[in-house]
Amino acid sequence: MKKNTYTLIQVCAIGLFAAVCILTPPVISYPLLILLLVRVMIFLRPAKGAGIQSFQNSGQALIVIDMQEAMCGRNGIYPEKEKFVEKVNQIIQDARRQNQKIVYICQEFHRLDFAFCFLAFGGRLLQGTIGASLCPDLKIAGDAVFVKHEQDAFTSRRFCGYLNDNRINAVTVVGLDASACVYKTSLGAVSRGFCVTVIQEGIIGKNTAVKKRALQKLSKAGVSIR
Repeated sequence: MKKNTYTLIQVCAIGLFAAVCILTPPVISYPLLILLLVRVMIFLRPAKGAGIQSFQNSGQALIVIDMQEAMCGRNGIYPEKEKFVEKVNQIIQDARRQNQKIVYICQEFHRLDFAFCFLAFGGRLLQGTIGASLCPDLKIAGDAVFVKHEQDAFTSRRFCGYLNDNRINAVTVVGLDASACVYKTSLGAVSRGFCVTVIQEGIIGKNTAVKKRALQKLSKAGVSIR
């Protein structure tokens, strides 16, 4: 599905939701607004969790975030996405040569969560759709693929368990978006005691200024920017 179609769906969904809130009595519209606000807060919240263990023979992992068809695929929403995917593929190859684990994180929304998905993303990343699948031009190294439903990848227990099982103490983060999922996941890793690196050329944002601000905040939080 083309990005203009997603945008049209999102505009229609917002218009429909607004109409329902306006035309229905407060006893219905107020709970709907509260439910939407709660869902937004849950989506944006950073995950809390215990600190990592101190492993003697610890490993490293490259975390590739939200490199999905609807985001950076051929009909993705980001500019210069082809060059971006090519750069991430180079980073994945370098990580493999260094014997790092390659971990892919995908953002998905349950079909029961369709209302929020359509309001916030125009239906992008709805579970089971082509848009939610990994970008076809992305290099896939291994089968370590985990699904998250919020911005912070550490909300996925399976992902956290994988890092612990593989004795990972250091992570490098690439993917998108610089000010959203990359940002929240990096902070989540720092809060747990991981050594965290973000590769500038391996992340993308809505524009250069937004990406720069996100990197500055991450640097202040203790993330190594490379």
